[in-house]
Amino acid sequence: MKNRMIIFLLSITIVASTILIIQNPKKTQSTTSHVVLSEIQVRSVENANDEFVELYNPTNSPVDLSSWKLSRKTASGTESVLVASLSGSIPAKGFFLIASPESSTASLADQTYSTDQRIAANNAILLYNQEGTIVDMVGLGTASASETATIGNPVNGGSVERKANASSTSESMNIGGTDEFLGNGWDTDNNSLDFIQRRVSQPQNASFPPEPPIISPTPTPSSSPTLLPTLTPTTTPNPTPTSSPTPTMTPTNTPTPIPTQTPLPTQIVTPTISPTTHPTHIPQPTPSMFPTPTPPLWRMPHITIQCSMTQKIIDTPLWTIRISIPSCRVIRL
Repeated sequence: MKNRMIIFLLSITIVASTILIIQNPKKTQSTTSHVVLSEIQVRSVENANDEFVELYNPTNSPVDLSSWKLSRKTASGTESVLVASLSGSIPAKGFFLIASPESSTASLADQTYSTDQRIAANNAILLYNQEGTIVDMVGLGTASASETATIGNPVNGGSVERKANASSTSESMNIGGTDEFLGNGWDTDNNSLDFIQRRVSQPQNASFPPEPPIISPTPTPSSSPTLLPTLTPTTTPNPTPTSSPTPTMTPTNTPTPIPTQTPLPTQIVTPTISPTTHPTHIPQPTPSMFPTPTPPLWRMPHITIQCSMTQKIIDTPLWTIRISIPSCRVIRL
């Protein structure tokens, strides 16, 4: 039982080690954390001094290049200084271009050579930091110095360029290629494996956009503030609808008394009809109570009294009154 347990533990250890080897191959080794030489041109077809050296910063922070030095070493091993002291800084994931004053890229360069020294085929290019330590080195052709093995000399007007990753090729690193904007951070300390040949060079200076674009840090800060505005408006609308219905009910009560007063004029008009009916009943008894006799009412010998009735009408706001007034005269025979 004890032997089976030992065999089981050994098996787990072997499997775990195999997984680590598979998941952590030389890609971690090739992810460099320092400024590197990224592209080199030694001449163009017409101009032997049309040359430049490009640097690339694969880190996430700018690097101050003050007091850094750039030199070259011939095939025989003689070293001479191209730029005794660099100045300025190289952006994160960015570039820094150093060119000959006679180069077609001199106007694009961040700094030009300060001496009459020039680079040529079969040279080695060396980059020193401010402490005098070699940070990176590239050997061309039959150069006497290199990292493990040299990369061939570039064609006239072309260049040697550091890869973006292990599978980068001349086509993928070219304009329109899949690795065009992925930077130049592949570094296994072997020039022959870390560089490709370009038929047409493509120098870049510190004003060029970073490669690859720095988008990883952006989502982290943007996600935190996104939660805060989301919570703030959620509490604000809650009191707002509570107060909104209150004014809405106030105008509803206001029009309610108005229809209540509407029937009042209707009742006022009703008594107006009453006075009209009253005078209608009054004149009916009037002719029966006060007849107007035409013949004499009383006769004596030689004397006749003749009477007549006169009606007088009196109008009031509510009533119409008719009064019969008798009128008599004496006639002698």
